[in-house]
Amino acid sequence: MSNYTTPLVSVVIVVRNEVKYIAKTIESVLKQDYPAIEIYVQDGGSTDGTVEVLKQFPIKWVSEPDRGQPDAGNRGFRATKGEIVIFLPGDDLLLPGAIKTMVDVLTSCPEIGFVYGDVEVIDSSGRVYSTMKGEVFDLDKLFWRMIVPTQSVASLRSALSQVGLYREGILSADWDLWLRLGAKFKSIYIPKLIGQYRSHSGSSSLNNLSYMSQSICSAADSLLLDKDFTSKLRLGTSRAYAGSYLTASLIAVLAHEMSKAWSLYFKAIKSYPKALFTKKGVSVLIGLLIGPKLYWIVRNRGRGEE
Repeated sequence: MSNYTTPLVSVVIVVRNEVKYIAKTIESVLKQDYPAIEIYVQDGGSTDGTVEVLKQFPIKWVSEPDRGQPDAGNRGFRATKGEIVIFLPGDDLLLPGAIKTMVDVLTSCPEIGFVYGDVEVIDSSGRVYSTMKGEVFDLDKLFWRMIVPTQSVASLRSALSQVGLYREGILSADWDLWLRLGAKFKSIYIPKLIGQYRSHSGSSSLNNLSYMSQSICSAADSLLLDKDFTSKLRLGTSRAYAGSYLTASLIAVLAHEMSKAWSLYFKAIKSYPKALFTKKGVSVLIGLLIGPKLYWIVRNRGRGEE
């Protein structure tokens, strides 16, 4: 990384058919107090009026068909030049001062590859109903829970280039990228609110739960066959496998795929029997026993109108 006092930050906004939210997302970046920001929107050929909104802002953008969010993110990365890169979904937000906070930490520690913080979860109207707190990076923990909220990450371009950017063909591409990035580079967790994740009925992850479950298993299987990667795990491959498969099992419950959910659960327990007695293992079992409808109600308690 160069010695610029204000390195250029590329904010790559990935969007498709988010006309309700894209203006607020862009505005959350334009209002940042950091002086060197490049905003680039990679639109996947929206047909709902998103492009008309993009035309109203003094930013770079392109609208073209893509192969999904990972492909769009990679295209945006290649179209920008900032030394620091932030990927931001087109319905999420950065909080005031977020970029300056992340850049200050990232530039103060030349040995690290990325930084991240905490994220508020908001509904379709912008009401905050929970918080996703990050944690000090731990490769083993990341297989069991998301400790790197995507809307709060700033990475060095050089680090992203070295790990190969987003893996295409999976819906859990953010999780997969943070695993690969964290296995190769040091990071710093900033215990501060950085962004907002909008959970709503149009969310691609909520509308593709079956694919998400499959993607988590696929990514985990691939990573855990890589000896260079697994050598970085402190607690072993079997435990990491179990954590990812428990997550996939619970997502399969929400997708109403109970047979698949039970199969993934038993694979996790077979790999790591101690998972039976973990908080996550118990939570997944409860989800399996009460079923998708009741678990969805419990999971979304406190959420506003979608």
